[in-house]
Amino acid sequence: MIHAIAGELREVAPQSPVGAYALLNWQALTWQVLLSQACVRQLPPVGQPCELFTSLVIRESGTQLF
Repeated sequence: MIHAIAGELREVAPQSPVGAYALLNWQALTWQVLLSQACVRQLPPVGQPCELFTSLVIRESGTQLF
């Protein structure tokens, strides 16, 4: 279970084919976290520290981090 990820906010995509998401850089990894529009509005500016509380969903069609 991934409870939260803290790191540098690298990119925010409020609209994309998979929905809204943010890219969060933590050490040598960049995580894609799917977000609601309400969460997108509360994010800090790109390049700033950010902590996102997450929910990992595992389905037959794929794994997603919300």
